Amino acid sequence: MNLQDIILFQVMLGLAVGLTEWVILRAGFLRFNRIWLLLLPLVSMIIWLPLSGSIPGTQFAQVLPEIQVSLTPYEATSGWSFMSVLILAYLSISAFFFVRSWLRVGALFRKGQVAPNGLSPYSVRFVDGQPTQSFWKTIFLNPKDRCEPWILAHEEAHIQQFHSLDLIWVQIFWALNWINPLMWRWRMLVRQNHEYLADRAVLDQPSSSKNDYIRLLLDKAFDTRHFSVGHTFSWNSLTFKRIKMINQAQKRSPLKMGLGLGSILFLGLWIAACNPTTPSPVNPEETAEEKSHKKVDQPPSFEGGNQALFAWLGKELKYPEDCKETGIEGKVVVAFVINAEGGIEQAEIKQSVHELLDAEALRVVNAMPKWVPGMHDGQSVSVKYQLPIMFAMN
Repeated sequence: MNLQDIILFQVMLGLAVGLTEWVILRAGFLRFNRIWLLLLPLVSMIIWLPLSGSIPGTQFAQVLPEIQVSLTPYEATSGWSFMSVLILAYLSISAFFFVRSWLRVGALFRKGQVAPNGLSPYSVRFVDGQPTQSFWKTIFLNPKDRCEPWILAHEEAHIQQFHSLDLIWVQIFWALNWINPLMWRWRMLVRQNHEYLADRAVLDQPSSSKNDYIRLLLDKAFDTRHFSVGHTFSWNSLTFKRIKMINQAQKRSPLKMGLGLGSILFLGLWIAACNPTTPSPVNPEETAEEKSHKKVDQPPSFEGGNQALFAWLGKELKYPEDCKETGIEGKVVVAFVINAEGGIEQAEIKQSVHELLDAEALRVVNAMPKWVPGMHDGQSVSVKYQLPIMFAMN
């Protein structure tokens, strides 16, 4: 998987979230919406897989990082590459988001005082200064709400329907994809649908009153300000959407549901049609370069990794004496093929500076030891590469 594949997956996620919010969720089938939202990442992955590795613009030789040859000897460094640092930084932020959410839940358990029995069949803890919310089988009750049976019933509905399991899955996947703005929207949509389901469970009780319940929602509209791995009865930005959903609880649209699912199915079929899996005919007159794979499951690797590769190149590359005296410098780009046995072939200059610099670059590339060959569909294959070499006096 390369950077473009990752970007494409994020685009697929965005398209799926957009279609879901604007079509499927508006159909009013709350239980189906819950399942669909949880499966959305898997649906996006199924749509993305046929395109992975076949993005326009990726059909070029893989380019190695540039190496510089100067008058001073090359010294291998043990530092991390920029991409390694970038990946580590991204995963560190992901871990921060995930751990922070659990620290918030842990703080509720630590600060909450166990309430006397009889308030609810589930565990209840009083938490001052926090809106009433729930997680797993515990209700964190603001003491001001202890005389509000509908608030307790709402949180009990979250527990009975195991909404906390949904949020754990959502938090994991969101933490890994936080860079995508629509993942923040997806996370919010899951919680929003949970609130709709809990509201419906309360209003299905014989003693409930829709008008009184709406007034209670408005009274509690400004009690919370942040997201947590839990469910909060009062969620300011969602209050009016919940009231709207309560008022149209019986209005469902199978047409919207069919339109949304049909759109996603059409997208998947269209992608499959544009990316057939049948192999193309083999031309017996193809050259080794034409046969080389431009996309592989596992790229070739130099024994010891890139650090060892550049240490070897830095040791072998010599600045031609005539070029030193005349001050000739510049970037030479060498294209070559690593064949199915790991050997080097088809080496040629793609970007020339001077015949002496070109010859030195070709000499060293052709002298490289065997690589571990690339793999595609379980078989060793040839892979095209490009190596930029910067000859610089300083």
